[in-house]
Amino acid sequence: MGCLLAILMVPVSFAALATMALLFSAIPDPSSPVTAANAARLKAGMTYGQVVEIVGNPVPPGFDGEDQATFCRDGSDTCSWSRCPLCDAQLFLTFDRGVLVAKRSQDL
Repeated sequence: MGCLLAILMVPVSFAALATMALLFSAIPDPSSPVTAANAARLKAGMTYGQVVEIVGNPVPPGFDGEDQATFCRDGSDTCSWSRCPLCDAQLFLTFDRGVLVAKRSQDL
């Protein structure tokens, strides 16, 4: 019975840890440079490097392994920035050959 109890506790503990990790990933980082004030500083014609100096790097690569930064720095794509992995507050910046051409924000 002691072994069975230990086995049953493992999934519960894992579920609890997974839930806590999920909840913590939705807490905005107060030191994040992704703010309305910094978004207002971004202007069309800025290079990808100039943008990164103001708002930092875009969100990490997606589950598919695609690295947004490569496409926005070297090609034409829209990258997103966020204060935390699961935050609704986001900044979407569109680049054409590494130059900012459009921006939009949500809940900043």
